[in-house]
Amino acid sequence: MQAHRLRIIHLLLLFQLIGANGQHANILLDQGSIMGLKIFPDTSRTAVYAFLGVPYAEPPIGELRFAPPVPHKGWNRTLQARSMRPLCPQPSNSIYDEIVDGTLPRGSIVNEDCLYLNIWVSETANAVMKAVLVVITGEEMIYDWSQNRLSGVDLALENVIVVSVQYRNNIFGWLAIDDGALAGNLGLQDQRLALLWIQHNIQNFGGNPNGIILLGHGTGGAPCALAHTLLNPFGDQKLITKLILMSGGDFSGTLSTGKSVVEASNIMVSKLGCQFEKPSRKITHCLRQKSISDLLNAFESIYDHRNGSFHIGPILSASYEDLIRNRTISFPLPPILIGITSNEGSFVEQRWLNLAREGYRSFRDYVNYTVVRSILRRFNAHIRDKVRFAINWFYFSGEANESVKHLLYSMQRLISEFFYEMPFYRLLKILTTKEQDTTITTSVFAYVFDVTKSMDMRGKVNYFGGASHSSDLLLLLGPSMFQQVSRRRLSAEEDYISRNFRKVIINFITSGSDTSTLYFKSNKCFSYTMENPFICSFNEAENGIQSGTKGYYFSDFLRNSNEIDKILQNVEISDKSLSRGNRKYTGRNNDDERGFYAKNQTEYGYVMHLKRVYHFWQIFVQNIPFYGTENDYDNINAPSGQQKLLKEAAADAARYRKGFFALMILVVLLLGVLAMCVYILHRDQIRERTQASVSRL
Repeated sequence: MQAHRLRIIHLLLLFQLIGANGQHANILLDQGSIMGLKIFPDTSRTAVYAFLGVPYAEPPIGELRFAPPVPHKGWNRTLQARSMRPLCPQPSNSIYDEIVDGTLPRGSIVNEDCLYLNIWVSETANAVMKAVLVVITGEEMIYDWSQNRLSGVDLALENVIVVSVQYRNNIFGWLAIDDGALAGNLGLQDQRLALLWIQHNIQNFGGNPNGIILLGHGTGGAPCALAHTLLNPFGDQKLITKLILMSGGDFSGTLSTGKSVVEASNIMVSKLGCQFEKPSRKITHCLRQKSISDLLNAFESIYDHRNGSFHIGPILSASYEDLIRNRTISFPLPPILIGITSNEGSFVEQRWLNLAREGYRSFRDYVNYTVVRSILRRFNAHIRDKVRFAINWFYFSGEANESVKHLLYSMQRLISEFFYEMPFYRLLKILTTKEQDTTITTSVFAYVFDVTKSMDMRGKVNYFGGASHSSDLLLLLGPSMFQQVSRRRLSAEEDYISRNFRKVIINFITSGSDTSTLYFKSNKCFSYTMENPFICSFNEAENGIQSGTKGYYFSDFLRNSNEIDKILQNVEISDKSLSRGNRKYTGRNNDDERGFYAKNQTEYGYVMHLKRVYHFWQIFVQNIPFYGTENDYDNINAPSGQQKLLKEAAADAARYRKGFFALMILVVLLLGVLAMCVYILHRDQIRERTQASVSRL
């Protein structure tokens, strides 16, 4: 009876929404009435209602700066929710501010009054309440996409409600001094209040309050999304029913137990002149007197474009690995879909290109003193020299020692493997490793997005092989977002890939919690388990990513060599067509004839590549012995099994050399004997001819 009553209320609310007049839509909430915007997408006859800039918390200004979020009190008049509100304050002129031509446009408007939601819901009326996809984006716990704000128009057409969340970042969201007034995690508290607001109000939009799927994208958004499932009390498990993590990077580096965050926070407080104010409530009062620019300058002084050694972000009560294991034993995590692009590090920064254009030496100094140094900080001091040698040997030997183009390729492969691929495989292992006497029921799916020469969220095309960071998010969001980013429509090939990749994600969102298979036309994506580690590969090759992944990307890099040369010469590239073979759409109507495949790969292809990367960093690098020079690396720097093989090979070579020289001596002796025989025969013939001549005389 209760379910029937809810269904009737749901239909009445939908009729209220669909019956909106003209280009607007009205919704009545507990806080007040809001008016949204009616959008007609180019790709569909179904309209989408957008409610942009819906406040879920009071503005975190004045006495609420550096304080937990407070639910919004509401409004008296109809709220015009027809445009996005400014993002929370963040540093400007970053890689995430770049646009398609590589320039940094005028800085985006930011404001401390920034705790808002953006909601998209299609006009389609269903008797069943729609699933709700809540999207949290962010990078490095510092930035959000400022130039190309997320659009959920096309995802909403898939019969789900899409909600994006704005929250505090950097010093405003993660400052932590102690467990008092500045305990940290304000960004997580913002997001949690937003989730509770959605659960309480989404039924007014036709959404299911018990069907919230949380999607976190990027090195800020994905760790935050995971943190919500680890920190929530067990009685709160219905708040998030499924979890999607896209390109999350190194979770162990962003989700900490607090020591590094507190250390960084104390330094920022000192730079702001508030360190003498004790206790923390007095420090908070001092910080509230500072301007936005002063606070951001203090933060940037320790961040230093990722050159700094300090970290700021969410604080957990234990390591995320232990929290996953404990949560699994006590109560299973929600079904999880984890994704990565095949070449995350090819998200090329304009700063890299500027240094590369200055010459090999300038760029190599950046690699050595910024990129490699940031990796060395993750290792104990006593093995850093060995790790440096290993990195130079494995990534920067050969042509990378001479060519700036090859050095750029090798650097972005190093970034991909260390900061993305190794943590990706590690998280999968943790999620699917069974503890003793424990049965894990959590469904885990994994994918790799490998559409080469695809475009990222800045509108830049990747020519270095594989798919770059955020290219999967852009095609998931669909034609409207793509046109906003690239200033052009999707090609037929790109549209096909976008639609079908979106279908797989929607299949995960709408499927049951106990499903073990996702469907893509005639293809299937199986769940990832310890016994069967399936990773679904989305790409243009029918057989998926090949086992020689390093060479696989390198062949793409060589194939696009002319385009990369033009980029380094700052010459515009006119051909931005997609796919490995630069295939053009032939106009065929049969979708199955086009080349986009979803293949499950286990002990070959991408899984094998991930294992190699993981073992290199977690086993090989950790156990290499000390050596004198880099030239000694191949002979000395190997595990004991390899050293044994090297010794055996050296012994075999020594025996071979002895045998070879003995054989050579024998051959020389035989040749000497043969020469002597020839000489004797020749001498006897001369003697006989001489005697014959004398006899005739």
